[in-house]
Amino acid sequence: MPTGYTFVCTCCGFPIIDAGPRPVPGWIKRDTGWMHLCGWISTPPDIGADAMDLDTFRQLILEQHNKYRLRHSSPPLILDQGINDFAQDWANELAARNQLAHRTENSYGENLYFYWSLNRDSVPPEKAVESWYREIKAYEKYYKTGPPARLIPEVGHFTQVVWAASRRLGVGRAQANNGAWYVVANYDPRGNYLNEFTQNVFPPT
Repeated sequence: MPTGYTFVCTCCGFPIIDAGPRPVPGWIKRDTGWMHLCGWISTPPDIGADAMDLDTFRQLILEQHNKYRLRHSSPPLILDQGINDFAQDWANELAARNQLAHRTENSYGENLYFYWSLNRDSVPPEKAVESWYREIKAYEKYYKTGPPARLIPEVGHFTQVVWAASRRLGVGRAQANNGAWYVVANYDPRGNYLNEFTQNVFPPT
């Protein structure tokens, strides 16, 4: 029998999601409405799983990005220590607040990820990037009809992951007092510029 539950949730283009003091199954309240959890894992990992060291976590996040970028004929990203530090500062801030929110003054592209387990186990790095990439399902129609005429929050995480002009990546990860994990990915140059999707978001091969 499972001893708890685990859920994952990505940011979805809205300003703030309040995750404290402890998330509950079903729905998360945000400041402008309601957002459904994007996924469930019915059986949590082993109790007391050790958190992966940050360097390894960052490397796995990078590798997962580049796996998807190769699929879309985008050049690989490299980790940048300065951007790592920038992302880590914001991850620490989110964990201290226990809120999921984008940085308001940011010259980089940004994807966020939130993960909480009853057992306080470590966030799986591949799940973070997979959750962002999964938005390709909402973008596929644009490969046939042409790029979107406006910025669409429902696909912005995916398009930033594969954005061809982005070349450097920084990753931060921090845990709140209730065990929730916050992951921040920053991209340089940033993506998701209107009228540049055709040159940067190629169909999968």
